[in-house]
Amino acid sequence: MSYQPRRRSVADQLTATIPTTSGNPESRNATSVPPVSAMAWRRTVKWSRRSSSATSGATRSLAGWTFWYKHLVPSAYEAPRRLAMFPLGTVLFPGATLPLHVFEPRYRQMISDCLSLDGTFGVVLISRGSEVGGGDQRVVIGTEARIQEASPFVDGRWAVLAVGSRRFMVESWLSDHPYPLATVRNLPVATGGVEHVAIDAAAAAVRRALALASELGRVPPWNETPEMETAPDDPDAPIWRLCAAAPLGPMDRQRLLEIVDAGERVSVLTELSLQVAEDLYRLLAAGTS
Repeated sequence: MSYQPRRRSVADQLTATIPTTSGNPESRNATSVPPVSAMAWRRTVKWSRRSSSATSGATRSLAGWTFWYKHLVPSAYEAPRRLAMFPLGTVLFPGATLPLHVFEPRYRQMISDCLSLDGTFGVVLISRGSEVGGGDQRVVIGTEARIQEASPFVDGRWAVLAVGSRRFMVESWLSDHPYPLATVRNLPVATGGVEHVAIDAAAAAVRRALALASELGRVPPWNETPEMETAPDDPDAPIWRLCAAAPLGPMDRQRLLEIVDAGERVSVLTELSLQVAEDLYRLLAAGTS
């Protein structure tokens, strides 16, 4: 059980300044990390890809992410910060909307505290366990959500509409009382564009998978412009839109969220969508729903 000062409110914990220096060499902050060459960065990305192939995306080693992020990422990234966390059974992509019915007392308090601050909280996928009651296992890569609308009910429940903004990595989990808190660090935004032909191929694969799933009655027909709040000048907006629309399971969606390179994300999205489309086609051919 981690120690929490008795006379500090949760809101105070969220706004507390996190030290940027420490005698522990493992607690190096962003400003103490020397810049690295583009070649070193590419080697790091390749190392992380090899690591991800050996384990599930939802159970990737926190130590592995911490290694490449804290020691090899250039020094311009933000320092760690504390963030209220909402573990869920779904993956939130940047720009995607997230409607929530908040009924657990601990998350009711979380929403109230977030609204009194900057209106943000973190969403991470539960890799094992349930959304209700605690005791779950969580992944380390998630998305910050910003509350757009929040309506309280007379009995204390909340109806919330949030929007995904930026990805982060959990560096350490803090107390779960009264609700989960974590120290997080923002993940770098992918640089460099993706060829339109690759995005078009991914879109075609997603459309095919959705069309077949719709024939089986598993999903409604795809809205060509799903509700997203990504900035129109964001070069990754079409990619995140396709990721959000693809009829994939939580672990595959988590895999897409964790990929560093935008080009690789498009390639993996195409591959996964084609696999789903092939499976659905076989079900239709066999007359199975």
